[in-house]
Amino acid sequence: MFSFRLFLKHILAGALVWVIFQSLVSAEEAGEKMSDSSLRVKGIFNSILPGTEKKNSLKFKVHPHFGDLSKRDHIRTDLGFSYGLSEKMEIVAKTRFYFGHGLKDISLFDEPGLADYVVETKYHMGHFLLPNWDSAVNLSYAAPIGSPAPNVTDGLIHRGLTLSFARPLETKPNVRVFWSLITDLVSETGKPGRIEKNDLRDSSQGISGGFVVDKGNVHYTMEAGYATTSIWGKGGKDLVSIRPGILWQVPRRFTFNSESNWLIGAAVPVSYGPDGTDVGLNVKLRMNFDFNRSKKSSDNPPSTEVASVVERRHAGYGR
Repeated sequence: MFSFRLFLKHILAGALVWVIFQSLVSAEEAGEKMSDSSLRVKGIFNSILPGTEKKNSLKFKVHPHFGDLSKRDHIRTDLGFSYGLSEKMEIVAKTRFYFGHGLKDISLFDEPGLADYVVETKYHMGHFLLPNWDSAVNLSYAAPIGSPAPNVTDGLIHRGLTLSFARPLETKPNVRVFWSLITDLVSETGKPGRIEKNDLRDSSQGISGGFVVDKGNVHYTMEAGYATTSIWGKGGKDLVSIRPGILWQVPRRFTFNSESNWLIGAAVPVSYGPDGTDVGLNVKLRMNFDFNRSKKSSDNPPSTEVASVVERRHAGYGR
């Protein structure tokens, strides 16, 4: 009997092999330099690095979660933007739209709605806090909207504070090490939500760290983190996670010589927490469209960023 979930797993495994192979054979090709904010692709690389978008840089984002086709009655799509307020400060705002995909109990396009919204701002502080360490502070707020379907949000309010640090290695400047101090203050809303394996669902504090290796148009990432609810939370829950990943800026010869910038990522997240051990596989595709790339301007031209994802959700701190 045909299993759509098994079919998706085979597609994910094949995509992961293809990403790794293509990245290895084209690793020396020069790709368009990615900003720290663009390098953050949820599910592949979740860490917040200190760099911000250039002043007046505007990116619109559309992010459909195709992995929902096998796990949920609805398919979620993130809609949002990021904007560089100055050379040191950026803002991000997004919401999540959903509707029935027709492959399970909900008919196609039925029960549409908005699940939640997220507002973030990041300020780049340079070497102000620690000598030789680039640093930034990131503030975020996330909350559900109205009474969304239970399987499209966790039903909680999150107030986040992240202090991040990064520096390149002196002997290998293409390798950056980073670490972050993370606080997530959680409030109940009384609204039902989906509980994923190893979700802490409580206020937590933690630390994460790792490295990023930039090699041409390929970026190898490694993250490890620890979070606990023992400090400000209601219980003594702990979560340990690790996420190796790879991001590949696709050469133009594979994108029909288009002016858009394509990014493919894959990661194998592993976590150990209140519900035991969880292992996942995430594969994502994101396309960046820059309508003013051909114009010569001192300002960073606006761009539209479209992201799509096929993933098996897992538990991991800072996801």
